[in-house]
Amino acid sequence: MNHDPVCSRCGQELKEGEFFRVDDRPVCTGCLYPGMKPISFWPIGIVCSSYVHTEDGSRPREVTAEIHLLPSMEPFMDRLEDEKMLTVVYVFHRVENFTTRCVRRYDGKDVGVLASRSPHRPSRLAVQDVKLLRRKGTVLYVRGLDALDGSPVLDIKMQHPNHHKKD
Repeated sequence: MNHDPVCSRCGQELKEGEFFRVDDRPVCTGCLYPGMKPISFWPIGIVCSSYVHTEDGSRPREVTAEIHLLPSMEPFMDRLEDEKMLTVVYVFHRVENFTTRCVRRYDGKDVGVLASRSPHRPSRLAVQDVKLLRRKGTVLYVRGLDALDGSPVLDIKMQHPNHHKKD
């Protein structure tokens, strides 16, 4: 007999699509997102990249990724090629489970996932600053994007000139 899982927080019996795995335990959407309703977004494009996530923290520094925006996005791209730096909003589309804690790659510190860049987070959203190398039609060639091939792109923003200035 196949039983549906039970929420590890409230004990409610769960059906497919009504829960997420957090630290390898099922948690219902009511416990994880109390009082919230899901929000849907329309992707404006997709990432094409050879970037590969590594568990040891090593990271290819010079990967050039392509962001293929939908042809319907062309009218929204006027003079985008004038920008040197962009901010890309995309989805960690291969993440199925979340963790509450992780060890940050760059300093080895054990932190809550919201104090990290881990993809195993409750929102699955990613925001990354990239260097725009060139634009060809609705394809953007960028450096510094650690998105996996096939990641849906939700938005592209120009980077504010004072974005990296220190106080």
